[in-house]
Amino acid sequence: MTTRVWYVALAAVLIVYLHNALPYLTTLPRVNVDEPWLMERGFQVMRTGVPAQPMLGLDRAYLLQVGYGYLLAIWMSIFGVELLQARLLAVCLGLGIVAMVAWIGRREVDSAAGLAAALFLAVDSNFLGGVRSARTDIPSVFFVVCALAAYVRGRALARPAWFAVAGASLGLAILCHGNAFWAALVLLAWYLVDYGRRALQVRYGYAFIGGALLTLGPYVAVVASRWHDVQIQIGNFAADRIPGWRPSFLLQQIAQEPQRYRGWYFGLVTASVPDPLLWAFQLAIVVGFGFAVYLSIRRIDVGRRRVDLRRAHQQQGAGVPAAHHDRLRARRGARRQRSDPRAADAARGGDARVHRAVRRRRHGVLREVVLDGAQERARLVRIDGADAARARARRAEV
Repeated sequence: MTTRVWYVALAAVLIVYLHNALPYLTTLPRVNVDEPWLMERGFQVMRTGVPAQPMLGLDRAYLLQVGYGYLLAIWMSIFGVELLQARLLAVCLGLGIVAMVAWIGRREVDSAAGLAAALFLAVDSNFLGGVRSARTDIPSVFFVVCALAAYVRGRALARPAWFAVAGASLGLAILCHGNAFWAALVLLAWYLVDYGRRALQVRYGYAFIGGALLTLGPYVAVVASRWHDVQIQIGNFAADRIPGWRPSFLLQQIAQEPQRYRGWYFGLVTASVPDPLLWAFQLAIVVGFGFAVYLSIRRIDVGRRRVDLRRAHQQQGAGVPAAHHDRLRARRGARRQRSDPRAADAARGGDARVHRAVRRRRHGVLREVVLDGAQERARLVRIDGADAARARARRAEV
C-alpha cells in the first residue's frame, strides 16, 4: 500500500468516525451520567482557578481526577460554556485517538493493520458512546495513546526527548482518570521487551520517568500534603471504587470476564446478532490478534538487526579516516617521488568495495571490508616505505 493510498483510506476512516460521532451532541445527559458535575468543575476553574464542586456541596478543591477540569476550562474559555462545546472537545480528542491508532498500527505491523484498528474504533458503540459525552474517559484515553505513539516514535529515532513526551503524556492521562495507571504497565512491558538487559543502562527509561514526574509530580505532592481531605473525598464521591485497588477484587473481576463476553457486540450492531456471525467475528479477532503479535515480534527482530547493522557501519566507519589518510599520504608520495602508481589503484579499489558493502548492508560483507581495509592500510604503508627507501637510495647515489 502506497503512502498516498494510505492517507486517502485514513481520511475515509476519519469521515466515518465524524459521521458517527457528531450527531446528537446537544441531547440531554443520560441519567446518572456525570457530565453536569464535570462541566461545573471546569467552570469553577475558569472563574476561581479552583476545581470546586458547589453543586455537590464542596466549596474546596476537588482533588480527584483534576486534569479534566483544567483541560475543559481551557477549552471552554476559547469556545464557550455549553454542552455542545464540552462534548465537541471529546469528539476532537476521539479524532486524534483514531488517527494515532492508525499510525501506531502502521508503524508496528503494517498499513492495513493500522487502518483496520482505526476503523474498528470509528464504528465501535462503546468508543462512540465515550466521545459523545463530556466525561473523563476519552481525555485519559487520548493521552494514553499519545504516550504509546511517543514511545513508538522515540524507539524508532532513539531520542530520549520522545520518551520524555511519553512519560508526560502518561502523567496527564492519570490526572484525567486514575485507571490510566494500567498504561504504565503496558509501557513497562514494551520497554523490557525492546531493551532487555540494557533497560537500566540506556537513558530512555530515565527520560520517561522524568517526563512523568514533570506532569504527575506536583499532583502527588498536593495529594500527600492534603491526604486527609483526599480520604474524605474518596469516601464521599468514590466509595464504590475503593475495592478496585485490592488484588482480590481484581481477580474476581478477571474471573467474571468470560461470562461478560459470551454476548459480545461489535460496531453499531447489538448483541442480537445471530451467533454464527458473532462467532466468526470473535474468531477473526483472536486470529488477527495472534497475527499482529507475530508481526510485531518479527518487526522487533528486524529492528534489532538494523541496530546491529548501524553499529557495524559505525565500527567500520571508524577505520575509514585512518585509511583515507594513508591513501592521501601514499598518493602524495607517489606524485612526489614518481613512484609506482599502484597505491592510487589500491585506494580506488578499496573505495569501491566499501560502497558496495554499504549498499548491500550485509554483516559478512562488512566484516570482509574491515579486514580488507586493514590489509589495504598495511599494503599502503609497505608501498610508502618502499618509496621512501628508493628515495634514500637515489639521494645516496647523487
